[in-house]
Amino acid sequence: MTHVGLFACYAGLLASAAAPHFSLALSLRSGTAASQQNSLRTDLFASGEDSPPTPPAAEEKTEDCLVIINKLRGENLKDLLGTLTKAEQSEVTESLKKIGETDLESPTPVKIAVALAGNNVETCESGGTADAKTYPGLVVPFAHDTEFNCNALIQETYTAGLDHLKPSNFDPSTGTYNAENAPFNNVAASNVAFLLSEKSKKVSCAATKDCTAGHDVLFCYFIEPLRTGDKPFTAVAPDFSSALSLRSGTGTSQQNGLSSNLFTSERVSVRTEPAADEITKDCLDIINKLRKENLKGLLGTLTKADDTEVTAILKTIEVDSPANLTAAKIAEMLAGNDIESCESGKSANAKTHPGFVIPFAHDTEFKCNALIQATYTAGLDHLKQSNFEPSTGAYDVENAPFNNVDASNVAFLLSAKSSKVSCAATNNCNAGHNVLFCYFIEPLRKGDKSFTTELYNALWGLETGAAFTSVPTVATVLFVLALIIRI
Repeated sequence: MTHVGLFACYAGLLASAAAPHFSLALSLRSGTAASQQNSLRTDLFASGEDSPPTPPAAEEKTEDCLVIINKLRGENLKDLLGTLTKAEQSEVTESLKKIGETDLESPTPVKIAVALAGNNVETCESGGTADAKTYPGLVVPFAHDTEFNCNALIQETYTAGLDHLKPSNFDPSTGTYNAENAPFNNVAASNVAFLLSEKSKKVSCAATKDCTAGHDVLFCYFIEPLRTGDKPFTAVAPDFSSALSLRSGTGTSQQNGLSSNLFTSERVSVRTEPAADEITKDCLDIINKLRKENLKGLLGTLTKADDTEVTAILKTIEVDSPANLTAAKIAEMLAGNDIESCESGKSANAKTHPGFVIPFAHDTEFKCNALIQATYTAGLDHLKQSNFEPSTGAYDVENAPFNNVDASNVAFLLSAKSSKVSCAATNNCNAGHNVLFCYFIEPLRKGDKSFTTELYNALWGLETGAAFTSVPTVATVLFVLALIIRI
């Protein structure tokens, strides 16, 4: 037999031997044949495995949450707890690696929030039961169809946590934190412990944002974190207990700490804070007009300051303020924490944040030109009556004449230090007063001379030209008195 014939013969034998298995494999693929031992299995011919689920995504939320966190740490607590600042992601990663509480690579609050919510954006199956047992921190699950509002979420968990601690008879003098055991195996009670821990100096928050079912998760990591075995309320002494009792209005004080009657608190209402708009362009013309008219070119024209510039300057002069302040955030803080009252707007002033402050009734239409004209006129009237001496007098918001908000506003408006300005105003107060706030770069500070003598003299010339009565000098008064006596 030739080589060609022999090869064909072998090929035929191999084909006939392989044919039953190949046919069986194909039949298994089509689902028409039963499984047989030693045959090619159906999954070898499957069209492919299902694609892996898509995990939820998370966003950094520290700036959204920092104000309410610091508010709860400050209100009625007699300054026993320090103000927190924003922690950088690198600080969080370093801290978590140090305590060995995570198997995540380069852990951050964003990654932890995702891990707590689950690995499938279509279900977010573990979000509803998320707690601090795996990752130490504040954990708030919220329904996927709930709009994210950090203020509301933290207020709600804080209230629920106090309600849980109240009947638990937790004794802070002996009790320690353990997320596995009562009362801190309740996630809301655990959150209260993290919120009010005196160990903490910084915080970083993140929340998932796109779960289409189940629960998204807000997670905040504190540096230094509360650990198993720590006393959660170690601002010892009865003062800490008394401070918390003020929240309840019971006035009850216990010598040995946080006993149950201190948590007979009224439910903390979920409030909506005022919102502010950036309105520098609306105000810049009138500000520059007042800095120019009849002032003999003594003051320069201001330009608009960016938020980043405002934040950078404020960081250098405001030690205990929340991170990344802007004119809008300051306006909101000055107006108050509830749009239904805007309770602090009416008395807003420049004592906390140096700048130009105008409260205006919530039902007043916002017109920057009219508001600034009115405070300018009122400020000049106050300065006129105060006999302020520009050659020796310095700016001090705590003392006359600049403890009057209108007089203070005139000083900021006409400060030679300033080259830029940023303005914002709240816009949604349903009662009380909205607030217009303008921050100047460089800001006028305590001890600065508000006006040069030349500028002050020019200022009163401007007032006379505007149909005001200028302040008589001492010499003029004495001269008139002399004439009266002679008559």
